[in-house]
Amino acid sequence: FSPSQLKTEFLPLLSVLFISENSVVAAGHDCCPMLFRCDDGGSLTFVSKLDLPKASITRNISAMERFRNMDKRATTEDRNTALETLHQNSITQVSIYEGDQSDCRKFCTTGIDGAMTIWDFKRTTCPPAEDQT
Repeated sequence: FSPSQLKTEFLPLLSVLFISENSVVAAGHDCCPMLFRCDDGGSLTFVSKLDLPKASITRNISAMERFRNMDKRATTEDRNTALETLHQNSITQVSIYEGDQSDCRKFCTTGIDGAMTIWDFKRTTCPPAEDQT
């Protein structure tokens, strides 16, 4: 037996969970759960990020309102620091919510941001089922 290693461009992963015989969900400092496949030879491959970016709502605000918002935050720039993921900080744990390791139907992620999100696992996509913050 030789170990399989996969280097990715992602930030370090903190939690890894087998959700089927050949599928792994991993999450960490990228604030997004990711799906990996393990083939019969034991090689790991990245499949996709499982968190779809939030739809951003752009609205026109007056110069006065923009100034008030900057004043409240004590900044000189109007910048949006929110991430385009459900979790706004590192995910520290991935656990099975419904099913077992051979047939996971839902899994849960918890993070440093205090959010707990339950994800509906599908073989191709994985939209969140509910978000409990």
